[in-house]
Order: sequence, then C-alpha cells, then structure tokens
Amino acid sequence: MLAIPAIDILGGGCVRLARGDYGAVCEYERDPAEAARRFADAGFSRLHIVDLDAARDGGEGNAATVAKVLRAVCGRMQTQVGGGLRDDAALRRAEDAGADFMILGTAAARDREWREDTIRARPGKIMLALDVRGGDLAGARAAVSGWQGEAETTAAEYLLQMRAAPPVAVICTDINRDGVMEGPNLSQVRAAAAAAQCPLIASGGVRGTDDLRALAEVPNVAGAVVGRALYEGGADLRAFAGFSFSAGGAENAA
Repeated sequence: MLAIPAIDILGGGCVRLARGDYGAVCEYERDPAEAARRFADAGFSRLHIVDLDAARDGGEGNAATVAKVLRAVCGRMQTQVGGGLRDDAALRRAEDAGADFMILGTAAARDREWREDTIRARPGKIMLALDVRGGDLAGARAAVSGWQGEAETTAAEYLLQMRAAPPVAVICTDINRDGVMEGPNLSQVRAAAAAAQCPLIASGGVRGTDDLRALAEVPNVAGAVVGRALYEGGADLRAFAGFSFSAGGAENAA
C-alpha cells in the first residue's frame, strides 16, 4: 500500500483546510515545490496535488504553481493531480505539465457521459474523487465544487455507476475527517472499498503509521493520502515513505 503525501494549493501556497472549510486554512509552505522536493527526498514514490482554488471556482486557478510542483519532482515521483479538471482543455493542461494521473471530481459527478468518455479516451490515466461528509454511503451525497456543493447522486450510487467505465482508482475522502487528524473513517473505507470495482485510495484523518497499518488491512485499499500529519509535529517523513513498500491490503494503486 502506498502512503501518498498531499500538497493542497490555495492562493499559491501549500495549505491544509479543516473539514473542507476555506475559512479554516493553515498555510505550511509558501513554495509548494519545495515541499514536493522534501517528499521526494524522503523516498515517497507518489505525490497527490490538488488546486483548491480551481476545485472551488473552476478555471485555471493555480495552474502555474501546479506545473512548477510537477517540474520539481519530474522523474522522481509519480503524480496525481486534481482540482478544476472539468473539461478536455483542463485535462490537456495537466497532461502537458507532466501529471501521471488526473483526478476528476465535480464534472465527473455531474456528467456521467463525459466522465465515461474521458476514462475510455485516457486509459490508465483517470482517477475519480469520491468526497462525502461522513455518514452512510447510501445516504451521503458526493460533494462537488471544492466540497461547497453536492451532486445529485449518493456516494453508493456513484460507486455503482463507475462499474460501466472503471477509473484507475477511486480516492475516497471523508470530509469531516480531513485536515483534523482524528483518524480515518474505517467503516466508510471498508464500505467504499467493497463496492468499488477498482483500487481505492483512502483520504482524511491519517495521524501516523498505525492508521496506515489499519487501512492496509482493508481489502482493495491500495493507498492512503496523508496531509497534516506530514507537516506538523516533526513527522518522520522517511517512516511514512518507508511504509509505501510494506505489505498491505492491496499492492498497487495503478
């Protein structure tokens, strides 16, 4: 199972939001590319990059900063990039900048035909974000627009729809656990992993390697996105990175 460090970009800086609240921002690095180099130096093999401005508002957002981060780790880490990828032009921009995988969120949840056509047109390149505010997957709706709105489909329905055109992986985030280090929502992860027809990457709440071990025991979980735990408290980055190569519930996210 992969431990995947997160770089969330807002206003050009590397930040964490608490529970998806744009009013509760903690900035950790003015230069996200420097954070990316630090993760590469520690031995991580993949990087998770999200443009929060573009996720919320659409448009190009922090495209130049994302491209700078991608250049900083080119040839050293795989990269998965999300935030505002709502049309083919945005996808081409991410590809041209060097992203290995593109994460679809808002547009994918709202437009099934476009989502499935995009996955088929870019085999092995597309991941889908499944963001929910805790609760039962059958009752919780997928969040969109930088977690500021909701799609019409429930999380459970969205997972079922994905079977028609499976992505490389589904990144499942419990928004209520994100950025607050309260531990992952294991019951939600188990339910999503069981329903998914592709590898699942868990996101939200990871505090340390004990949480990674718990996630690695869930069948079909291929990775975990780690954010705040890597930025605070003098975290041992190499301990997290080393976990990437240990046995887990699934071997690869792609």
